[in-house]
Amino acid sequence: MSEDTEIKVEEAPAKSPRTKGGGAKKTKPDTQSTPAAQSIAASLCEQLGGDEAIQNAVEILTEKLMADPRINHFMFGVSRADQGDRHKSFLTVALRGEGDGEEGAESPDLRKTFADFFDKGFKNQHFDVIFNHLRDSLKQMDVTDELSDAVIQASDTLRKSLFSK
Repeated sequence: MSEDTEIKVEEAPAKSPRTKGGGAKKTKPDTQSTPAAQSIAASLCEQLGGDEAIQNAVEILTEKLMADPRINHFMFGVSRADQGDRHKSFLTVALRGEGDGEEGAESPDLRKTFADFFDKGFKNQHFDVIFNHLRDSLKQMDVTDELSDAVIQASDTLRKSLFSK
C-alpha cells in the first residue's frame, strides 16, 4: 500500500509557477518545460492564473485596503464594486504589460480612473501601502515570491507613469 502512495506522490502535478503548493489552487496546466520559458511565453496575467486570479486578488486587496486607515479615506464615497473595478483595471494593465509607463493608451485612462484619489492628496507613499497589501493578498493566494515580486515590479512601473504628470 505504501508503494501505491509513493506512486501517487510521484504522479502529482508539478509545482505551478503561480503557487507554492501546486494542485491546491485552480491553475492552467503547465504547457512550458521550464519556468523561464513560461515567463517569456506568457504575460504576468497568465502566469498568475488569468482574469479569475486577478479578480480573486482584487477582492482580497480591496478588503485589506478598506480596513486600513492609512489608505481607506481615499475610497470613501466610492462603492466597493467600483473600487474593485478600479483595482482590477490597474492590475490588468500592469500584468498584461499595457500602458507600462511608455506612451500608451491605457496610462491616461488610469489617471482619469484615479483622479479623485489624487484630488484627495494621494501620494507616492500611499502606493507603498497598497503594494504591501497586494503582496499580502498574493501570498494569501499562495502565489510564489518570485511571481509576486514580478507583479509588484510591473505595478510599480505604472505608479511611475501615474506620477509623471
